[in-house]
Amino acid sequence: MIVIAARHPELCAVVAQVPFADGLALLASVPLKFMPGLAMVASRDLFRLIMLRAPFTIPIVGPPDSLAIMNMPGSWEGYQSLLPKETSWMNACPGRAIFTTCFYRPTRHAPRVRCPVLLVMANHDEVIPSWSVQKELARLPDGQLVTLNCSHFDPYEGPCFEKAVVAEQSFLTTHLKSK
Repeated sequence: MIVIAARHPELCAVVAQVPFADGLALLASVPLKFMPGLAMVASRDLFRLIMLRAPFTIPIVGPPDSLAIMNMPGSWEGYQSLLPKETSWMNACPGRAIFTTCFYRPTRHAPRVRCPVLLVMANHDEVIPSWSVQKELARLPDGQLVTLNCSHFDPYEGPCFEKAVVAEQSFLTTHLKSK
C-alpha cells in the first residue's frame, strides 16, 4: 500500500494492516539454516523461467522447520484458519518470489507518501518484524500506528479483527470526511 500511495498523490488516506514494510528486514529474520534451500529454489525457478519452463514452486506457508515462504511458528495454523472450508487454493508460488520479496522495500517509498497513513501492527507478529513497521512509521510524513495485542493472522478474524475494524473505520472517517 505504501508504494501505491507514493505513486498516487491523489489518494486521500491509506490503511495498511500487518504491513509488509521491508523485504530485507524479513530476510534478516529468516534462520540461517533455510538460506541455502531458499537460494536454490529461487535460482532453480529463475533458470526454468529463462528456459521457458513451468515455474519451480515453493509452499507459501508451512509448519516450522519446513522450507516455505512463511514457516514461522503459528503461520500454518493462522493461514489455514483464513481459508474457506471448500477451497481450490494451491499452497504454492514460483520460487523467484523469494528474490522479489527480499528486494521489495516499501519503507524506501514512505517519505513520498502525501496522504495520512494508518499502520495496524500486531505486536506478536511472527511474520513481519515489528521494528520494520516502526521504521516505516518514522519515515511517513503523516503516519499513525495502532498496535494490536495479537499475532500476524489475528487481525483478520475474531476479537483482533473487531479492534482493527474500529481503528480503521475511525481513521478513514476522520480523513475522508472532508474529501
